[in-house]
Amino acid sequence: MISQDLRYGWRSLTRSPGFTLVAIATLAVGIGANTTIFSLMNAVLLRPLAAHDPERVVRIVATTGTGAAGASARRFSYRDFADYRERTTTIEDLSGVNLATFLLEADQRTDQLLGEIASGRYLALLGARAVRGRMLVESDDAPEAPPAAVISDALWRRRFGGQPVLGRTVRLNRGSYTIVGVAEASFVGSFIGAPIDVWIPIRNSGQMLGERWDTDRAQRTLALIGRLRDGVTRERAQHELQATATAIAHEFTPQLQPTIEVQPGTLVAGSQRRLATVFLSLLLGLVALVLVIAAANVATCCWPGSSAAGESWRSASPWARAADIWRGCCSSRAA
Repeated sequence: MISQDLRYGWRSLTRSPGFTLVAIATLAVGIGANTTIFSLMNAVLLRPLAAHDPERVVRIVATTGTGAAGASARRFSYRDFADYRERTTTIEDLSGVNLATFLLEADQRTDQLLGEIASGRYLALLGARAVRGRMLVESDDAPEAPPAAVISDALWRRRFGGQPVLGRTVRLNRGSYTIVGVAEASFVGSFIGAPIDVWIPIRNSGQMLGERWDTDRAQRTLALIGRLRDGVTRERAQHELQATATAIAHEFTPQLQPTIEVQPGTLVAGSQRRLATVFLSLLLGLVALVLVIAAANVATCCWPGSSAAGESWRSASPWARAADIWRGCCSSRAA
């Protein structure tokens, strides 16, 4: 039966090349829309940030309430970050990072860039590699270390024309930094929709994180990313970090009672991840419905016109035809 339908459909398509082009275009639009939305969902929600042991890389998120109050507390102060890093036994390579705007001054020209202010283990944690020079390391994030910076491959080609830049001194937000490396083109940082062009260590960031960023626990500017130790689950790490957060709050900020979440190390986290999941799921459902309707319309045109059933089905609305196809798929699976 199926082979007869396939042969009939093939003969119909070969007899009407104009209709064949319209059918192919209709299905291509539906399939293309589904592919685009799934690619976006994969990049935002599924693809891990890290290149090395990605299943062990996690984001640590803290909330102290709902709405704007909770959103304002999803980051950590530098002092909190230092305490977590010292006390945790389930997370290794715990790193802090902040998204910042930079003014790059070089060759008598000023450019505005997006960059990340990060702790020394951050780039190694995410598996970032250098195509020129080296990446930032832990020794760069020390008070006595000379200010160092890593730039993106895109910035190197766009701003410096791909010319040698290693060892060159540039000014970033009026501070002097030596370029020590160029990151590979595929590395984009850990913030959604932000084309990162430069990375500098926290300790050499001046007052970019605030005037008293290293002592004031109220200045919560850092997002935390870490790697689970071997054999440690997210639930176990979350339990330990929650106990640590409660102890730190009791000791230093009793007015705050943060709730800790250990989430997958993907591009979005916290409420952004929940909103992106809902939005992209709805969008994927809509474009899938468009594909079903497109397939129903193509099937209508290919349906034999000699039968009364064909005429009746062809005269139905696109939504009814899509529902028929959906019911047919469901009944086939049940069988």
